[in-house]
Amino acid sequence: MINILYTSSHVTVEYAAKELKKYLDQVTGTLGFAKIRKVDVLPEKANDGEILLGYLSDFGLSADEVEDPMLDDVIDVKIEKGTGYIAGSNERSILFGVYDYFKSMGCLWVRPGPYGEHIVSCDPHAHVFTYHHKADVRFRGECLEGSPNYEHIRATIVFAPKVHMNLFMMENIVPYNYMSRWYRHSGNRFLPNEDIGYEGCKGLIERLEKDLEMVGLQFHALGHGYITAPWGVYHKISGQPYETPKEMDEAMALVKGKRGLYASSPFFTQFCMGNEKVMDIEVDWLINYVKQKPYINFLHVWLGDAVNGHCECPLCTPHHPSDLYVKMLNKLDERLTAEGLDTKVIFISYTDTMWAPEHEVINNPKRFIFCTAINSMIGVDYDTSIKADTPKWERNNFPKSIDFPQKRKMMMDWEKAFKGENFVYGYHNYTEHFSDPGSMEFCSWYYRQLHQAVEDLHFGGMMSDQTPRTAFPTALGTILTGEVQFDMKRSYEDIRDTYFEGTYGKDFRSVIEYLEGLTKLFSPECLRQEASADLYDYEDNNDKKYFKNNPAAAERFAKVAPYVDAYLPEIKKNLTLTDAVHARSYKILEYHAEYSKLLAEVFMAGAKGDKDAENAAKDAILDRMSLLEPAIQYEFEIALFLQWINGKTR
Repeated sequence: MINILYTSSHVTVEYAAKELKKYLDQVTGTLGFAKIRKVDVLPEKANDGEILLGYLSDFGLSADEVEDPMLDDVIDVKIEKGTGYIAGSNERSILFGVYDYFKSMGCLWVRPGPYGEHIVSCDPHAHVFTYHHKADVRFRGECLEGSPNYEHIRATIVFAPKVHMNLFMMENIVPYNYMSRWYRHSGNRFLPNEDIGYEGCKGLIERLEKDLEMVGLQFHALGHGYITAPWGVYHKISGQPYETPKEMDEAMALVKGKRGLYASSPFFTQFCMGNEKVMDIEVDWLINYVKQKPYINFLHVWLGDAVNGHCECPLCTPHHPSDLYVKMLNKLDERLTAEGLDTKVIFISYTDTMWAPEHEVINNPKRFIFCTAINSMIGVDYDTSIKADTPKWERNNFPKSIDFPQKRKMMMDWEKAFKGENFVYGYHNYTEHFSDPGSMEFCSWYYRQLHQAVEDLHFGGMMSDQTPRTAFPTALGTILTGEVQFDMKRSYEDIRDTYFEGTYGKDFRSVIEYLEGLTKLFSPECLRQEASADLYDYEDNNDKKYFKNNPAAAERFAKVAPYVDAYLPEIKKNLTLTDAVHARSYKILEYHAEYSKLLAEVFMAGAKGDKDAENAAKDAILDRMSLLEPAIQYEFEIALFLQWINGKTR
């Protein structure tokens, strides 16, 4: 038996104690093997059969590595034969230490949701684990996207610390635009509309906020969608009609002679930033929002999610939007300071604010964190060797394309206005993973991108904008966000092999080889291209050309079905494995095999230039995946897949 002792009343430390007990019981196969006891004071040293949970200071351990307990995750664990301690620089790090203890036994958490944990048998009294590590970057986690329900999001939140993620963001005041896609079953051809409404989702978000507190993640909130909120107009779903009060319309940006909602959406609308009274209204609303939710650690204050919508009135046109943006941020900081609120504010270099301000600077850098969304750089490396000039900015004439060297120069321009904490807001796991059905090129490339963002661009981490439902066929891409940035010294091969062995068991290398073969047949670079294939010379490097009207690509896609069928017996023989997570993983792989063949039919028709066959094949895969979605709802979502495949087949 093992006794677990802790003193803190913090909900995350209590949760860590419960998780330690739960998994000690599981690895020993003995219900009640571990007992939890809260004490007033931890003993100076653990007695035999005791594991102590606490902060670094509780054990006299150095905190010299910790500059900011909210940001710096330091783990120190020493457990010898069931006796010792798990310490952390904050509550979340203590929880990290609990999971690392079980990982040292061979346990692994492979994906969110049911049958996602591989738990081995182990005698803790014969096991020794000593570990000390400080996370290499400060920002590692996800921002909510896609079409999830409450259960999907909660599964992701409780999964995050198991793979060393330390943050989660819920964008918008209420992310109804995302959650409603599930409840309305957007994109699914067979499930009925079960919408629970804006207020229904609001109640679920309040529950999820408690879940975030429980696991100790940094809570990031807001982003887009607040600009019309002071007038009671909240973004709900795209295409929805809104009734807007006259006073709100008058406060919004003047674009082409008209004020009001831009593109009929609160999400896309900018306000009249040159109007001091309107800016004060926006800042007042943000202050009240923070007061209502003081547990928000990081408030993201972005602008409208669109281009060519900035105000053209005489108050605004003398100023660059970034200057007015920084002016608003400084006002917000002054008000937060006056209210005694220490909430951090995250501002973003995105669309027009990629251009740095010409005159304004951030007055209080300690309050703020700089974030940039390099959203058009999917599929290429962050090459820092090429130099470029900042492209010209014109009001409401946003460039059709800005390449990475230009974006890097624009990020560097911001250093004149702000020098401080920063991170990248990435879209790698949004829909890009669909372009690599085998997932193997995508994962190795994403690993490289994470290193480039931190080591070459000197960012303090990456937040991944993605659906919680990204594990088809594997969740390796999601796991890399946490594990790579937690320990940058780990090789891709080490993370990959550890993951696949925990996910599939002893034959995991066969699965890796199979998925690598799928990657080669689908050629992600071919699927990723957006330009017309007519521009390409097919005699050279066919695998990297756009798939439309591409005879060489058609031949390659034709090989997918026989390749998958040849491996299916291997998949089927493992469907009855005694380890539940392994059996479930092969079942997902079986569903994925069917998906791969159907997807190859779509692209083969497109490569042959047969639009009717392409449309028929697309209908077939959408029908089948709609029917399958309930069975693989934690791993795959139809809504973002539909968005992606429509873009590829238009």
